[in-house]
Amino acid sequence: MKESISIGIPKKLLLRLNRETKTKGVSRSELITDLLEKYYVLQDFYRMREKMVPLAEAQGIFTDEDVFSRVS
Repeated sequence: MKESISIGIPKKLLLRLNRETKTKGVSRSELITDLLEKYYVLQDFYRMREKMVPLAEAQGIFTDEDVFSRVS
């Protein structure tokens, strides 16, 4: 089920939004929904990373190379 909302955005963002919808061939609603979904996935990643970094560091994992050497 979809719900409608109304938001105000700066003219500059509206112009970019309109250009992007034309480029991608999607509606404003589709593009904004896609952007929000990506935003929330990224926020979930950051929250998970924030919890995991101290655990990794406690095991001596500080760099990508440390991770890859443990996984490989």
